[in-house]
Amino acid sequence: MGLTQVEVAAKLRRSQSTVCKCESGEQKVDVVELAGFARLYGRNLGDLLE
Repeated sequence: MGLTQVEVAAKLRRSQSTVCKCESGEQKVDVVELAGFARLYGRNLGDLLE
């Protein structure tokens, strides 16, 4: 999508460090946060679960 972690964090109202930890698998993501990532990236929830 061409977004930086800072931009993703701002759009999801999270910190950049939270986004980084979610992307690296260091932090678990709840279904509400995952749905936010899916909307932001133009994907459905199922795509991110694979």
